[in-house]
Amino acid sequence: IDKRKEQIVKLDELIQSTFINMFGDPSENPRNWRTIELGNIAESFIGLTYKPEEVSETGVIVLRSGNIQANNLDFKDIIRVNKVIKEKLKVQHGDILMCSRNGSKRLVGKNALIQEIDEEMTFGAFMTIIRSKYNLYLLVFFRTEAFRNQLFCSETTTINQITKSMLDKIVVPLPPIEMQNQFAIITKKIWLQQELLKRSLHELQNNFNSIMQRAFKGELF
Repeated sequence: IDKRKEQIVKLDELIQSTFINMFGDPSENPRNWRTIELGNIAESFIGLTYKPEEVSETGVIVLRSGNIQANNLDFKDIIRVNKVIKEKLKVQHGDILMCSRNGSKRLVGKNALIQEIDEEMTFGAFMTIIRSKYNLYLLVFFRTEAFRNQLFCSETTTINQITKSMLDKIVVPLPPIEMQNQFAIITKKIWLQQELLKRSLHELQNNFNSIMQRAFKGELF
């Protein structure tokens, strides 16, 4: 189980290192890519506010910070609301979901890619959706120190939040789309391998739990 978890983390690290190898460190932009402010290439939306009485057993899923675990969406703990959702606040395939406000600064900026939506979903007020044709490149850029350094470059930045204005002003090195497409192909292959490892991890955990239950019942002795 520990080995599987380590392998999954290593594949995340492989994506980051592939990004740096192909495009260089965004902090230094050694390949002199054209730079552009994020607001010129992406839309961003702050999430839904709702009242406690609108929370329901049925309705639309509201994605929150806890639904991002290890760079992926996690649906173990969800809430739903019965509320009319504006079209721009409905998540779409390919959107980036980002935690934009949290009690812990470390968790601000964590993100995941929205994929394979099988029902309508929205996102909470402490979350942001980023939508761009460059989203897969941006997804990994958002996980670099270059991004965090721009967000929290001032020592006076003590509020643990990312505003739309802050996001729009982030300077992004923008490689040619052909290179981004090559990176996307590599990344999707790594994700496929990760998915196989996650399935294997799930089976190992189930087997371990079964063995422990039998041991406690005395069936193995």
